[in-house]
Amino acid sequence: MAGLHEISVDCDRFAYGFDQLLMDIGPALIDELPQAARKACQTTRRVASGQAPKMTGRYAKSLSYVVRGKGAGVMGEVGSKKLPGLVHLLEKGHAKVGGGHVPGYPHMAPGFDEGVPVFEQALLEGLENALG
Repeated sequence: MAGLHEISVDCDRFAYGFDQLLMDIGPALIDELPQAARKACQTTRRVASGQAPKMTGRYAKSLSYVVRGKGAGVMGEVGSKKLPGLVHLLEKGHAKVGGGHVPGYPHMAPGFDEGVPVFEQALLEGLENALG
C-alpha cells in the first residue's frame, strides 16, 4: 500500500519524467561544469602540493591544472608540465636501477579525494544560482 508521499509509476512514465527534468536542468548543468571543474582542480593541486615530497620544493611548485573542453566534454587535469613523468613515479613508486624498489608517496590521490566533493558542491551551487 502506497504511503502519503509515495507514488508508483511504470518505467516509461519514470523515463519520461526524468527526461523532462534533464531538459530543464541540462543546459544549466553544462554551463556550470567548467567552473566546478576549475574549483575542483584548484583544490586538488593545493592538497597535492601540500603533501608532495619536500626535497627542494621544485616539484610541488611545478604542479598546475588545466580545464579543457566544452559542453559535457569538460575535463580537468592536474599534473606537472615541467616534470610530467615524476607524478606517476612519486605516486606509485618505482624500481631502482640496481634492484629494489622505491615506495610510493601518495599525494595526488588525497588531492583528488578532496577535489571531488568540491566539484559536486560547486556544481550544486551553480545549479541553484542558475535555476533560481
